[in-house]
Amino acid sequence: VLVDVARHRGLDRVPPGSVIRPGEIDDALAAQGSTLLPGDILLLRTGHLSVFKIDGDRETYLWQGPGLGIDAAAWIRRHDLAAVCSD
Repeated sequence: VLVDVARHRGLDRVPPGSVIRPGEIDDALAAQGSTLLPGDILLLRTGHLSVFKIDGDRETYLWQGPGLGIDAAAWIRRHDLAAVCSD
């Protein structure tokens, strides 16, 4: 299930170092009319790749990517997701 976090925030890309929280994922899922089922794979689009491809900022791309906060671990388990990944 693809969740476009950047678009949900009204941005081209989520700022480097930003934390994505479970409530935001729930809100984005509801806004796009999607649901998660046990065994699903969650794909988070942040737009972070553009930091390297457009800005050419290798250091920020490698070390300051946006991502899930620690509170997402229990949320992932509650949803019984098979995997989570992001750009």
